[in-house]
Amino acid sequence: MILKNMKNDYGIVCWLTDTISGAKDNRPELDKILYDGEYRTRKGKRFQPSTIRGILSNRPFYEGKYKYGDMGWVQGVHSPILPLEV
Repeated sequence: MILKNMKNDYGIVCWLTDTISGAKDNRPELDKILYDGEYRTRKGKRFQPSTIRGILSNRPFYEGKYKYGDMGWVQGVHSPILPLEV
């Protein structure tokens, strides 16, 4: 598997969502791929399965939405970095 130059949040989020799109994700394997590619969190730590799960479960946020109380995900004012999932 070839990783593009993705030393920023945008690249990592896009790569993770593209990699698991339509497939059963294997978080420990994704963790190892990121680690072997010398990719780290903002704090310089290794990506953990829980970190990857958090990124993947917050996909709507990366699509420009945010969680608003009991209303669930609503359209935000921040710029999306992922296209809306259809």
